[in-house]
Amino acid sequence: MSKSNAPVSLLWERLVAVGLTVLISGWALYLLCGHALIQAMYEGRAGGWLNRLIQDQATWPLARYWQKADDLVFTVTAAGLLGLLGYLLARGWRGFSALTRGLWIFASVNLVAVNVLLLASGSPNFSVRRTSLHGTLNFLQGQQMAGGGDSWKPMRVALEYLRMKQPLYTELFFNRQTKFQYPLTSLLVIKGLRRLVGPDQLRPVLDGLSWLAMILLAFFTPLLFEQSLSRAQPARKEAPGERLARCAVLSLLALTFYPALRAYNLGQIQAWLNALVAVQVWAWLTGRTRLAGALAGAACLIKPQQSVLLLWALLRRRWGFLWAAFSVLAIGLTVSIVYYGWQNHVDYLRVLTFISQHGESYFPNQSVNGLLNRLFHNGNNLEWDYNHFAPFHPWVYAGTLLSSALFLLWTLRGRRQRDAGADTADFALMLLASTMASPVAWEHHYGLLVPIFALLTPLALQRRVFGRWTLPGLVASYVLCSQYWTVAKWTAAAPYGLNILQSYLFFGALLVFVLLHQLRAQPAQAGKG
Repeated sequence: MSKSNAPVSLLWERLVAVGLTVLISGWALYLLCGHALIQAMYEGRAGGWLNRLIQDQATWPLARYWQKADDLVFTVTAAGLLGLLGYLLARGWRGFSALTRGLWIFASVNLVAVNVLLLASGSPNFSVRRTSLHGTLNFLQGQQMAGGGDSWKPMRVALEYLRMKQPLYTELFFNRQTKFQYPLTSLLVIKGLRRLVGPDQLRPVLDGLSWLAMILLAFFTPLLFEQSLSRAQPARKEAPGERLARCAVLSLLALTFYPALRAYNLGQIQAWLNALVAVQVWAWLTGRTRLAGALAGAACLIKPQQSVLLLWALLRRRWGFLWAAFSVLAIGLTVSIVYYGWQNHVDYLRVLTFISQHGESYFPNQSVNGLLNRLFHNGNNLEWDYNHFAPFHPWVYAGTLLSSALFLLWTLRGRRQRDAGADTADFALMLLASTMASPVAWEHHYGLLVPIFALLTPLALQRRVFGRWTLPGLVASYVLCSQYWTVAKWTAAAPYGLNILQSYLFFGALLVFVLLHQLRAQPAQAGKG
């Protein structure tokens, strides 16, 4: 590019960035307070000319105005985003690197072609409602699935029951068979929010925080990728607008990743954890180890499986991380014991033991336990049971214990890495192992793969730990993990163990696990290939 064109290129790149920011900010502002403003206008409380906008034609119900405003804002925002991104790509496409063009081509194929293929497969009980695209549409409209509240409902029941004096888990989990599987420390934030906003507004606030968590995930995904890319290729030169185009496609990939969207649509606290992991990995990658440790401690208060990170930090002598994580965890646990009593916390150990002995056969359980339960046809794997777990099976239990031990021991072995790439891969590997080693690892638990893919991709493409098979392995793992492959349900009752195909997400995550392990094990390969 000539020097005379450089200021012009910089100007249009900034204008596109400003346009995208204005559109996204306006859309987010509408989702957060648009309905409240329209209701105030409808009821004559908005003041001035705003009231007249609706009162002059107040012949429709309030819900009709909401729907028309939703449609208008969504149409304008979508058209504006598509127009700006189309202009950005059309103007700079030829000058973009193979990496940026490849990301856009891959995203287009994965989002459109794969979903069209799934819809054309004629799979029973499959519709666009179970694709990642439908989940994205729900998110863009600030909506969730009807009846969503997979975490909030049992948490609300638990909070109500805690007013009594009986052990919580004995009565609620074992006697009433309500699947409240969270530690009591997870209720501290919910309890605080309920006191702050009141019980009637609690659910909208929780859903709003889940929506913001998805925004956070989409924001940190390109940050992680760019930081990882700058380390893998420090002398890299970029065409005008290329970084903006790459950040846009990376955010798009984050907001169309099925496990992350599933957490949001279900009303799952896992949506918060997925965002927390993204910030945690970013903090680790940028040298903010104490912040990463504090976030890990906060995650442990909700998901005890991540407590293995403390053992990992101890073995790697990551004292800043360990101290921060332990401090947050100890403070949260102490407050929880003060509020809910020691016996309730001891009672929770029985819940963990029971879950490890039984697990779930239902196909969204993408763990070794789920795979084995389905392999032995031990329980219904196509329908969700609100009250029961899979029956105890000795071979399933043995396989669950053995696989959990192997995942954790294999990840914990080794020593602290001096190479920055290998060190970060080691950290991500431990995060992934804490999920894969669990007896119950639902689809939405794998939303943590979004930041891991963002971190992994530049390193894997630069180091080529599997030679020419590195890129195909990376692509295969992402395609398996990012989509809802309903065709695998056809194998539910198949003989000869074919129903292991229902564990496609687990196998995709296993590919990521192997790639991370190789990156950790071969730091000397940096710069080759």
